[in-house]
Amino acid sequence: MYNQNIFCKKYCAKLHCNHKRIRYDEIVRDDLPIDELFNEAAYKRYIKTAKISDVLGRESILKNLNCTGMSNGKLCFTNAGALFFRANDADVMFRHAGIVCALYKGNDKVYILDAKELNGDIVSNVDDAIILRTAPDISIGRQGEFSCW
Repeated sequence: MYNQNIFCKKYCAKLHCNHKRIRYDEIVRDDLPIDELFNEAAYKRYIKTAKISDVLGRESILKNLNCTGMSNGKLCFTNAGALFFRANDADVMFRHAGIVCALYKGNDKVYILDAKELNGDIVSNVDDAIILRTAPDISIGRQGEFSCW
């Protein structure tokens, strides 16, 4: 029993030292190489919105934002980088990252008048949800309860 505890402690310490952190958003995903899945339009929109100068170059900026990291000798997305800058591929979709917006008849949330599922990058999803919330829809009249989840 004593030897198992020492082994477990050494293994956990080694694991912690190798990874240096256990934060979900900073985990480098070797299955998401940046050269294959990068969305240039999402990157440019983010840089413009955040008012970040592109003087350092794309790789340096993404590294400073903790959106990329090296894995097996290639530059890959972190989980956060994939949510912000990945191409919209069904293969690498995060199930929990989509947004569903719905317009209900009345306040009871029983009858759905309109629903949209947003599966783009996280900035586009938030922008589209705001547009859906504020845009008038003449055919429906926008009377009722609006929710996003």
